[in-house]
Amino acid sequence: MLMASFAAAGKPTCPHPDTLSGQVTITETAYYPHGLTIAEGAVITAPDGYSLTMTVNGVETGQKLVTTAGVDTALVPGTYCGKVVLTVAEENLVPYTAPGPQDHP
Repeated sequence: MLMASFAAAGKPTCPHPDTLSGQVTITETAYYPHGLTIAEGAVITAPDGYSLTMTVNGVETGQKLVTTAGVDTALVPGTYCGKVVLTVAEENLVPYTAPGPQDHP
């Protein structure tokens, strides 16, 4: 007889997430193994010259573009369940050039 066990499908819950609120500068990679809540109105940044990314269970998520430059992002308020990592890295900005002919003086 073959028996299988299945977990109920649905959204994971995080009973005790850490919370970030207000203006917070993350100066080194930070780990939140029980989840993370980013409060409404919170501004989470890295120091000048550095960038900040968030992963949940190894998948980058939780950011939105704030300009059309494609590199300016902000963390989105909400509760993120799982192993959350805020990674601080040196900025490596790549200049964007629009497709098509470029005007040359």
